[in-house]
Amino acid sequence: MAFKKSVNFVIQLLVALILSFIIQIPSLFERPLNNETINKINIISHFSFYIISVVVIFLLTYISYIKINGKNILEPKIIISNVKFVIIIEIIAIVLETVILYIGNYIFHITTPSGPADNFSDKLLHVQSPLIIILILHLVIVGPILEELLFQGIIQGGILKSFNVYINVFITTLLFLFAHGLSIFSFNGLSSFIPLLSFGLIYLKTKDIKMSCLGHMINNLLVTLLHILYD
Repeated sequence: MAFKKSVNFVIQLLVALILSFIIQIPSLFERPLNNETINKINIISHFSFYIISVVVIFLLTYISYIKINGKNILEPKIIISNVKFVIIIEIIAIVLETVILYIGNYIFHITTPSGPADNFSDKLLHVQSPLIIILILHLVIVGPILEELLFQGIIQGGILKSFNVYINVFITTLLFLFAHGLSIFSFNGLSSFIPLLSFGLIYLKTKDIKMSCLGHMINNLLVTLLHILYD
């Protein structure tokens, strides 16, 4: 019995690992492909491939979520008090994230270089490109849903559910952070750790994957708006 559980645990981890790479595929269509430039883009191809990849990957992720977590995404019913809790905790997370970045950038003068994808995403927010529609759609809606199904649904609510709840949330958050290519031992990583931790705490309290999705959406929306206003 113990051997069977161990094998099942390893298989679930492999599924989660594979999904962590697969759910990144739709984001490829946020930026120019091949010989395209920002001013010369086949937007129909981008939207077509984006929609197809999102549908296929969502189905794969959701099926895995059902198999490992065992809960219907529509249950439980939405409770207003949970929605209020999500809004409050995400506002707190944004404030803490901003404070940590401020301390790193303006007090210790520590800056973390962005990768090519981040640079392109930042540039998109300043240009009149149709790809910004896909970027915002993925940042605010699609990305949060896919990531929450994987990290809070499959990992926190499934693979690690036998762990102590707080250790579970902490490990899930670290894995979430690592999947974004960040380390907790930096101001940039520590600032990102705060909102990722908030998603885990939301799921822990509400036991509702819809609420962690909502929290992730609110966080990404606020960060995007602040980014646009700040720049």
